[in-house]
Amino acid sequence: MRKRRDTCDHGNYTIEGTTKTCCLCPVGYKLTHDCTDTNHPDCDLCEPTTYLDHPNNDRNCQPCKICETEANMEEKEGCSAYSNTICRCKEDHYCDQGDYCRTCKPCDKLLKHESNKQSSHMVHGTYLDLNPYLLEIADHLGWKVMKRVALHSGMKQASIDNHESSHPNDAQEQTYGLLHEWSQTQGLYEAYPALIKTLHAIKERRTADEIKKIIEKGQAKAQP
Repeated sequence: MRKRRDTCDHGNYTIEGTTKTCCLCPVGYKLTHDCTDTNHPDCDLCEPTTYLDHPNNDRNCQPCKICETEANMEEKEGCSAYSNTICRCKEDHYCDQGDYCRTCKPCDKLLKHESNKQSSHMVHGTYLDLNPYLLEIADHLGWKVMKRVALHSGMKQASIDNHESSHPNDAQEQTYGLLHEWSQTQGLYEAYPALIKTLHAIKERRTADEIKKIIEKGQAKAQP
């Protein structure tokens, strides 16, 4: 018991303005009081309709997402203290923005849009599934560049920090995990063009060119 109380299972933080270190609150809990005599703070379970999905020292939980009926969305998985609501499109509706979906379109209208988009992607050679290339891409990106890509794309700092704390001293696993999550938010066939565009935006053109070579090499091997 002594060992358990003296260790932090979920990482730690330093109280602002001091050198004292406290344990982070676990997933689903918010910080109510910093630690004093021991390294364990007071943490309370998130209230109903709020959540925290990462170890933290946040004073407030995040409000749960609402699946908007007017946007043709419905609840797939309910919110808990440990995870946000997961929404999905209603039957006969579709959205290609992954976790960033805000509205779903009727399938009959979207089919024409998707057909046109597919033709555009095929012309530019970007209509592909990025998943088979993630490991090799992660090696070329590295953790620092991947963090910049994620931040530039609007990912929360907490999500990025979670990958870093989940694999301490293993930059390769950190990079792969964050790249995988980032690619899922972009959509199956949108991740590759989004990655190249983002790398250009953050002045990483050389890295973008290296990733293009990885894709071109992979496609060449796949040719009969």
